[in-house]
Amino acid sequence: MSQKALIFSASEGHKSLGEAADQVLKAAGWQTKTINLFDQKGITKLAGKMYKSFYRFFPSLFKLPFKIGQNSTFKKEINKFLENYYLKDVLQEINTFLPKAVITTHFSYNQAVALVCNSHIKLFNILPNPWTIHPLEVHPKMINLAYDQKALKICRDYQLPEKKIVQNGIYSFCIFLQETFLFSEIFVLSVILWVL
Repeated sequence: MSQKALIFSASEGHKSLGEAADQVLKAAGWQTKTINLFDQKGITKLAGKMYKSFYRFFPSLFKLPFKIGQNSTFKKEINKFLENYYLKDVLQEINTFLPKAVITTHFSYNQAVALVCNSHIKLFNILPNPWTIHPLEVHPKMINLAYDQKALKICRDYQLPEKKIVQNGIYSFCIFLQETFLFSEIFVLSVILWVL
């Protein structure tokens, strides 16, 4: 029986990151399942539509919410809300699918995923914004996949444990997969060649 990975995603670039992870894992023989609760559940569906509408035409307006969201009290309240909002659905998906790895591409799932998963499940958080990483997007109980050295520095600035940050540019991501899941060198080389 193949190993299983559950991917929690959203639309836009988050979806692309989830699809990329899905393709790499399937090429390695994993069974995958992608879930998008963010664009299906009431409050987050509405928030996502508002964000896309405003951000498309007025991106500079988001400097203020970005800054406000860095406040520790505000951040704590958002995380608590999202944990409670997704907990039941995340628990159901994990108990039904029984994954060996869970991957998130949107911060809204991180709290519930980290709470529900036991230590036998590997947790990965693909950071969707290479250089504008918000403190809500990182999680200390998950392996945070940062794009490059600048993203690594941002994660370090947010006090993440060093063992919970991995650079994941295309080449380094393949090496990371090899080391984490013991993929063969031939597989890693084939993924790199496929991407190029």
